[in-house]
Amino acid sequence: MTSLLQNSSVQSATDLPCDCTLALAFPLSRDEFFHSAESEPEDGFIRSWIRRYPGYPLEDLWIDFAPIAHYASDLARVAAEELGVHVLRDPNVASWADALSTRRVTTLFAHWSVRDDQDFIQFAGGFVSSCDCAESVPNPFYGVLDMTVCCSTRLIKAVKSRRPKCTVIANRNSASLNIRLAIYRQALRLLATRQYSFVDAMLKIHSSGLEVL
Repeated sequence: MTSLLQNSSVQSATDLPCDCTLALAFPLSRDEFFHSAESEPEDGFIRSWIRRYPGYPLEDLWIDFAPIAHYASDLARVAAEELGVHVLRDPNVASWADALSTRRVTTLFAHWSVRDDQDFIQFAGGFVSSCDCAESVPNPFYGVLDMTVCCSTRLIKAVKSRRPKCTVIANRNSASLNIRLAIYRQALRLLATRQYSFVDAMLKIHSSGLEVL
């Protein structure tokens, strides 16, 4: 279970699913998985996955990863078609930044890497430094930025120093993708009751434990 840290400004009483954007910056199909395996840099998400299982056939690795990809695809479908969430599949930093201007809450599922003591986030088309990512956030920005990436608390200072009125939700440690997807789905269910802000929903889920999922 990852730790959640939130750094907030004044929140609205409630948020709805239609106030949210979901950005999924990882492969959701076999073709995308194999493309990433061939084209990513060594510290990319799928290449990092492959290194954990040296000598394991790529097709078998896809079979292992496929349940997560399928769950994420189903979550994206339900979120978009039934709840009105704006879904970005394979977002680049520009499309992610544009989404911040249209919905109050934006959640990014992406891979994090450190190169020469500098932090990078993997979007479609490659890695973007945390500083460039923070600079891309609209100014001013009063919304909620949910960074579902490993060790993303390191991004809070970069964002808050540039956009002090926003709220940032981040993981202190490594983020387990399947657990974080399930947490997000539960957060949407809570928002659908019209009783929670997004921050309150996330805090409730983390304080209640996994039995709520």
